[in-house]
Amino acid sequence: MVASLGEGLTKSLKSFADEQLTLGREMGVVLAEDSDVTFNLAEVKSPVRLGNQTISILQSGEISQVAAANGRHTLKLELIADLADLKQNITELSRARTESGSGCGERLRVGKATIESSSPASILVLNLHYERWSCSRLMGQTGLQVLAAGDGSVAVQVTPVVEKEGSLKLATEFSRIDAAGARGESLRSGNLGDELREKLSDVILPVLRAGLNFEKSLPPAVRGSAGVQSARFQDAGVARFEIVFDGQMDVSDEPVSLMVSQLNQAAFAQGSATK
Repeated sequence: MVASLGEGLTKSLKSFADEQLTLGREMGVVLAEDSDVTFNLAEVKSPVRLGNQTISILQSGEISQVAAANGRHTLKLELIADLADLKQNITELSRARTESGSGCGERLRVGKATIESSSPASILVLNLHYERWSCSRLMGQTGLQVLAAGDGSVAVQVTPVVEKEGSLKLATEFSRIDAAGARGESLRSGNLGDELREKLSDVILPVLRAGLNFEKSLPPAVRGSAGVQSARFQDAGVARFEIVFDGQMDVSDEPVSLMVSQLNQAAFAQGSATK
């Protein structure tokens, strides 16, 4: 009797496991064996606050097995963050971050900004209005006078860089400066150009870092094993603006099995929510 019950329980558990694997395969989640090597990550949304605006990022990706031996699995990680919301709001974000004050010295205002994706870097184009003001003090009053003013444009190449410890940085450099006279010189070799590139990095980098969110994109079983090795922008069409993060994980059998279970549950929950 006990043996019969045990056999029945074993069959029930095997049947349940087979159903889970079948469901996983139908939803793009498969077991990490020789013939099953791909895991699709569900799309998740991550917001990031910049000043008075909230930028929404859509994360998706894929985990694929590249090697398995002696109970260890080498998994390749590819995360894709769609930054279309950043692209749509780049003028307002750049203007809010880069506009100078109203005092003496140089002032810079952004008229319009656009960002276009290409691989591995992207190009940010800004239409700028430049003014240089002098201050004089007479009888206790400060007087302001415009010494120079003009319009121009710059193109800034932005390149994501992953450093050795895995931290994400952003390299910025001018690829084109269309500005004459003092404003052109100040952008090319003065503090104005350095400050502008630094402020633009302050706009874009927090959004890129929010797109590299393991807590939301990866199942809990492998989050602690994940690391990013490289990052690149990719051309994904007019409506999208994407950055791709490539990484790798080295994990044992147990977390891989747990990862499959968690991905199955997430896929099932997402499928049920969309019905």
